[in-house]
Amino acid sequence: MDTNVNLEGIVGESTKNRFGARIIGIVTASNRTDPAIWEALADCDMVELRADGFERSTIPGEAREFRRECLRRFGPSMETLLTIRLKRDGGAWPDSEAPLREDVWQSLGLDAKDPACDWVDVEVEEIASLSVRAKSLVSSGSAKLLLSHHDMRRSLPREGLRNLMHEMQSHRPAGMKFAMTCGGREELLDLLAFAREVAAATSNGCVLSMGRTGRSSRVLAPLLGCPLTYGYLTGGAVAPGQLSARELRNFYHDLPPESGDAEIDSRLLDWAEARFEGDMLAD
Repeated sequence: MDTNVNLEGIVGESTKNRFGARIIGIVTASNRTDPAIWEALADCDMVELRADGFERSTIPGEAREFRRECLRRFGPSMETLLTIRLKRDGGAWPDSEAPLREDVWQSLGLDAKDPACDWVDVEVEEIASLSVRAKSLVSSGSAKLLLSHHDMRRSLPREGLRNLMHEMQSHRPAGMKFAMTCGGREELLDLLAFAREVAAATSNGCVLSMGRTGRSSRVLAPLLGCPLTYGYLTGGAVAPGQLSARELRNFYHDLPPESGDAEIDSRLLDWAEARFEGDMLAD
C-alpha cells in the first residue's frame, strides 16, 4: 500500500483535536440518567442516542428532551444522532420489528425546522423498503441522514465495499458509515485504504472494523479523512473493540504532528497497537 496519511486539509472539523476526528459519544437506555455522561461528553464532538433500548412510544420524547439538554449544556455544536439499531447489527431492536421504526422516524418532526435530532441513522439495506413518506423524511427532512452498513461476521473485498458505497451514494446521504469485522491484518489494511475512497466521497465518513483486530481502525480512519468515530461514555463498550471517548481523545491529544508522514501499512498498525498494549491511552 502506498497511500499516505496527510493530516493537512483533512475534511471535517473538531474543536477537541487538531486532526479532524469527530468523536461521537454513545448514550444508551442504560446510562441515559447517569450524571457522569455529561462530563464524559466534554471529550466529544457529537453524541449518539441509541434509542433501540427505549420503549418505542417514548423515543420521540426522549430524543427531543435529550437534544434540548445537549443544546443547553454544549450549544448547537454538539449535534445529536438518533440510532435505532437492529439486533442483527448488534443492537436491541428486534429484526422482525424493523418496519415499526417508521412510526418513530415519522414522529421526530423531521418535516419541521426544529427536529428531535440533528442526524438519523438508517441502514442502507432498509432504506429502499421504507414508505414514500418515511423515506422522504429521513432522506430530505430537517435532520441529516447517516446511511450505515454493519457486518458482525466479516469484511468485504474492496470491490464489494465500493459497490456498497455506490449504493449508498444513490440515496444522497449526508454521511456514510461502514462497520465491518476484519478477520486479519490484510483485511484491515484493505479496509483502511478504502477509507480514503470514502473520504473522497463524503466529508462525513466512518470506516471501522469491529473486534480486537480492528480496534486500531477506530483511531486511524479519521487520519485518513473519515472523521466520525464512536466512543463509549460510561458502562463499557457498546460494540466489539470499541474504545472510550476518553481513550480516543487521549490518542489524538498525544499524537505527534510528524505522524502525518506515516503510510498505511503494517508499521502504522504496529504503532497504533503498541499504544493500546502499553496502556498509553489511559489518564
